[in-house]
Amino acid sequence: MNFFLFLGGIFLFSFLVGILLEKIRVPWIFSALILGFVCGLYSPFKEIVSDQPFKFLAWLGMYFLLFLIGFELEIEKIKKLGRFIVKSTFFIILFEAFFGSLLVHFVFGCSWPISILVSLSFATVGEAVLIPILDEFNLTKTKLGQTILGIGTLDDIIEVLLIVLILTIVPFFFGFRETVLNLEEASIILFSIFTLFVFTLGIIKFKKRV
Repeated sequence: MNFFLFLGGIFLFSFLVGILLEKIRVPWIFSALILGFVCGLYSPFKEIVSDQPFKFLAWLGMYFLLFLIGFELEIEKIKKLGRFIVKSTFFIILFEAFFGSLLVHFVFGCSWPISILVSLSFATVGEAVLIPILDEFNLTKTKLGQTILGIGTLDDIIEVLLIVLILTIVPFFFGFRETVLNLEEASIILFSIFTLFVFTLGIIKFKKRV
């Protein structure tokens, strides 16, 4: 019962605050972000949040957001901007990894491998937040909107692959006997990414026919 009351409270808060935010042209999704931030600072609902049903709904919501991202992509526009998107993505990754690693290493005193891993993990683009923002200003279907989504999607794919590679292979070069991810776990992650990519392309083609 507490679980459903908690969900009802989340939806009610997000809906009411979202209405107020939309009046000042701020995307409604920030209401959920504000609530999550407040609960992160002080959360009397730790037992509910740690339950399996809540975790399942969290994963389901994340997959639904990925579905929306794939549904908004237009391959034809992205193909025309292919070189620009690829060059921009690699520049962004190198820029974030370089300066992020320096920050984590010298400010927080972490080793270089940990600094690189942390900088890559925090460098992913939040397309789930970008979609409502672009929709709010009617930019999703424009050249600018597709460029932003294309760069963000490719950026996330490359960085996830790099993180998996680092967690699987790099520890061997620093004398660790065990890796964070074994080959089986890494293979499952890579296969999942490939499956999601193929599924996304299928959704886009289906959208064109509809």
